[in-house]
Formats: sequence, C-alpha cells, structure tokens
Amino acid sequence: MEKKEIENLLLEHRIREGMEGMKPLLAQCHHTQLSNQFVTLEQNYTYMLSFLSRNGKDENRASMQQAIARKGLLLLDALQRQIRLEKSTDFYSKTYQLVNTQASHNSLIQHLEEWNQRDDVSIFQQE
Repeated sequence: MEKKEIENLLLEHRIREGMEGMKPLLAQCHHTQLSNQFVTLEQNYTYMLSFLSRNGKDENRASMQQAIARKGLLLLDALQRQIRLEKSTDFYSKTYQLVNTQASHNSLIQHLEEWNQRDDVSIFQQE
C-alpha cells in the first residue's frame, strides 16, 4: 500500500485499515522505538473500540479518533524517513548507515572488553 493511500485511510478515520497498511513498512524498518510506538497506538485504538463495543459512552470519541489518526500520520512519516535512511543510496543515507554500523561495531567491542574484564570469564583464553 502506498503512503498516500495510508494517509487517506487515516484522514478518513479508517484507522484499523491505515494501521494494517503500516505493518509492511514496519517490517522494512529496524527501529525499535517506531515499532513500540506502533504497538502503543494499536493498543490504544483497540482499547477505545473495546470500550465503545460495550456500549461505552464517550463525548470525546471524535477527538480521540482524531488524536489517534494524527499520531498514525506522524508515525507514518517517521517510518518513511527511517526506511529512506536505511535503504537509500544518497549521501545522507549512506552516512547514516555508516555511523550506525560504526556505532554497533563500537558497542560490540565495548561489550566484549567489559566481558573480558570479568575475573570469572575470559573470552581471550591465554595458554
């Protein structure tokens, strides 16, 4: 589903369909914070529907739907930006990819060095 289609669904308050359209984008994006935001948004929407299905009355229903749709649109934009950063070949994206790879590499080295400092275990066994 294209970004414009998802945007239209959210703007029309067809939130469930819009969120379903975002799932393939989440699969392309390896960003925990965005995934967590999606899960939270989906849970909030599910809670709202559950409340309403049990004949719950809420005079703020329209504003709640609007807030969820707005958060969905913001999340969609963030997903599109993150996918571009991770997949694109332009200079900015390549720099981002290199910095993230270097940060991951440095983090791994730091963890290995900390592990090696432990008295009970050494990953670099000396003979």
